[in-house]
Amino acid sequence: KLVRELKADLVYIDPPYNTGNAFEHYDDGLEHSIWLSLMRERLIILRNLLTEDGSIWISIDADECHYLKVLCDEIFGRPNFIDEVIWQRSYAPINLKKTLSRCHDAILVYEVI
Repeated sequence: KLVRELKADLVYIDPPYNTGNAFEHYDDGLEHSIWLSLMRERLIILRNLLTEDGSIWISIDADECHYLKVLCDEIFGRPNFIDEVIWQRSYAPINLKKTLSRCHDAILVYEVI
């Protein structure tokens, strides 16, 4: 019996940003190495669900963005990195820090070849 494999052209994920503020029932405040290990497993699964010309878009904040970029370079291949899309998440400064206030997050975009 022939089973047709279902694949996606595009995957968009908005994983917990590892801030410790996500959900009561979700462990969101892990050490970077543990968080990256969990993300790695999920990204490999998602890569296998994409078509040969598909893309993955991953929303992330500045605290984890660069760690995640290195991980995605390993999984999807550094030459397959398309770009980092910056989007404004707030219009007013958040006065939680005494220095600069972040008002943006990033979306990492990779193609699968």
